[in-house]
Amino acid sequence: VDIASVHSTLQMITPFGTIEIKDKARLDEALAAVRSDSDPTSWLVMSYDQSRQGCIQLKATGQGGVNEMKEHFESAFYGYGYLRVISGDAESHRPKFVFIIFQGENAPALKKGRMSFQSKVVEQYVKHFHVSVQVSSASDLVEDDLMLKVKRCSGADYDAGSNKLIDGYIRSPAPSSPSVSRPMASPSPSPKATSPSPPAEEPKPVPVPAPAPAPVEEPKQE
Repeated sequence: VDIASVHSTLQMITPFGTIEIKDKARLDEALAAVRSDSDPTSWLVMSYDQSRQGCIQLKATGQGGVNEMKEHFESAFYGYGYLRVISGDAESHRPKFVFIIFQGENAPALKKGRMSFQSKVVEQYVKHFHVSVQVSSASDLVEDDLMLKVKRCSGADYDAGSNKLIDGYIRSPAPSSPSVSRPMASPSPSPKATSPSPPAEEPKPVPVPAPAPAPVEEPKQE
């Protein structure tokens, strides 16, 4: 995306032409106020300048949170919102930021079609937010639902006392105690497999010679 600053107007190239930000210094100041912990401003709304196609401008700011901001989201409105919420547990409270793309149900279809491309460029301009939501009715902006989306997006379960996300970065887990490496005992050699001995042969019987026949005496002659 090609971004070039021209006096007080920011020009951004999109597939549908150039997006301009009217009175950029004023909008930059409002964004900084929403992001500041010391400023009570908690939201702003950006609208399209009807006298100049593709030109967005600051419409309104306030201190009353999402319920006050959504009063500007009428059914024929199409534009953007930027909201600061406070998320955390008993241990810490940290600001989180929500970028809102609003396309009212009665907004011109062509305008809403262009926003599908232009919103990506506006997101790059805003930069600092934890979650982006797109809605078509002010009734869809419920504070509890937004807080749940922020918690899910951040990956932190604050109900369980977890503080994993700090300023958009996941905190590394605490290092575990160093383990003492011990030399591993070398395994004892396994006995070599020996081939089984052949079975012992049974002794063969020794042949016994037959006894010699007894001599036959001849009868004596008288």
